[in-house]
Amino acid sequence: MSNVSDREHASIALATVQSFYAALARGDVAGVIALLAPDIEWTEAEGFPYYSGTWRSPQAVLDNLFARIGQDWDGFSAITHSYLTENDRVVAFGDYGGITVNSVLPGPVMTDRRRMMVERMAASRGLDVADAIEAFVTEAGISWFGAPGDIAALVAFLVSPGSRWMTGSALRMDGGEIKAL
Repeated sequence: MSNVSDREHASIALATVQSFYAALARGDVAGVIALLAPDIEWTEAEGFPYYSGTWRSPQAVLDNLFARIGQDWDGFSAITHSYLTENDRVVAFGDYGGITVNSVLPGPVMTDRRRMMVERMAASRGLDVADAIEAFVTEAGISWFGAPGDIAALVAFLVSPGSRWMTGSALRMDGGEIKAL
């Protein structure tokens, strides 16, 4: 039986989590990994870019998460501002930094899904597909449908070093669908 009280367990757990985030803030990857238990089971949230199941060793966490974040994100940081503890459980609240977020607002692009929509429109109006495409283009006020490659070129720029100074931008690429100066 342990002589350590619940309050002491909570204090040790909180100090460990605070040390973890302090090491992250210093960029001390070795210090971060040293704080992980040898039998750790680390699972990122599904949908997170680095989600790939559960990693079961400090080295697996380093290889599959921290090394990739360091490679992919210049200046990444995780800054905590408060903690919630209950016995030996700790939740850290904070923010990420060094992450760039931009969005692309595409107009009408001729994808497989769009082609199916136009085919349904053609059938409902008694038109052939070419005439339905022309009608949609006219009704939308555009010159033509974009191609997936048009959008891909913009996305390629957004993930290139050339966009490193952009963040928080919503880029409309719609072939003139929205009329603006």
